[in-house]
Amino acid sequence: MIFTPWSYASEIPNYFDACDSHPSTGQTIFRLSIARSFHPDATFHLCERLKADESFLRIQVTQRDGTNDESRELKLDPQTYSEIIDLYHEAVDYNVRDNAMGADGSRWCLETSRKFTFAIACFWTPTPEVRAEERGLIGLYNLGKTLWELAELESEIGKVY
Repeated sequence: MIFTPWSYASEIPNYFDACDSHPSTGQTIFRLSIARSFHPDATFHLCERLKADESFLRIQVTQRDGTNDESRELKLDPQTYSEIIDLYHEAVDYNVRDNAMGADGSRWCLETSRKFTFAIACFWTPTPEVRAEERGLIGLYNLGKTLWELAELESEIGKVY
């Protein structure tokens, strides 16, 4: 059997439909999901459009009982979009050998798709209080914290951790 990038196409979860992407209109850059113990979860999709002023962030909150709040979109001006891309580039420089774990906290999963390459990496509580910098995860934390603040989630579902 010969494996090609297309062999796995049906195996990859289609997380990237959230941006309603088509090569002629733009693409999904990443999905970051933050699942917190005892509190609602949040998922962010960065959606790029061919026109820079049409790019947006899609935000989905999931309650602890598994029900989803309505997703919403946050339009991004070109400067904010560029700042998020810079944070994303720092975030993907994560430490794949991090093996920290705990009973409570959060799970942060960053999923990316570049052409035929799909990657997902999940980490337990990559926050400063749990040595994010020492663990090589400060870029991921900075990306998540920034998205949380842009979406104004603290007043809605509490602090990011």
